[in-house]
Amino acid sequence: EDLHVRIYGSNGASVCSKSIDVDSQGENDRILSLVISNSASRIYVAGYSESSGTGRGWYVGEFNLTNCNLVSDTVINRGSADEARSIALDASGQLVVAGITTEHATTPDLWLEVMNTSFASVCAVRSDLAAASGANAVVVDSLDNIYVGGYKTATNENLSLRKFSSSCVEDTVNWGK
Repeated sequence: EDLHVRIYGSNGASVCSKSIDVDSQGENDRILSLVISNSASRIYVAGYSESSGTGRGWYVGEFNLTNCNLVSDTVINRGSADEARSIALDASGQLVVAGITTEHATTPDLWLEVMNTSFASVCAVRSDLAAASGANAVVVDSLDNIYVGGYKTATNENLSLRKFSSSCVEDTVNWGK
């Protein structure tokens, strides 16, 4: 299935609509989160693209707000079942993406990555816990602290709220307990 982007104006009328075939294989492609950069007239999306050759990989894309045209995109495969589940922008316009990866095991691990708008990695954390963990939501505060909400099952703790600096260093003293 293709990704589909549709933008509506403040009056509720459709501004534009596009279908994007990420991998030319007609398999499962999904947008799970998006964020708008009004200053750049861009919408950034995060999700996954699935193909029979490489499995499921993070999908990050950039679209023009005025005509829905795809500006650039990438699929990042670390494991066989990766999903970018949430995306945010920091104060400098860098993308903060969080989700899951199976890079180190068959159970999912948390994956957090800060990247520039060309999708080059600035810093990344892939948390290889003893059991399943993952990120479902990410937000960035006005000081560029990154907060990741998700889950972990290592000690029967189902909820997880973790804090990272803009350079992907986790605050384990006051957070993530």
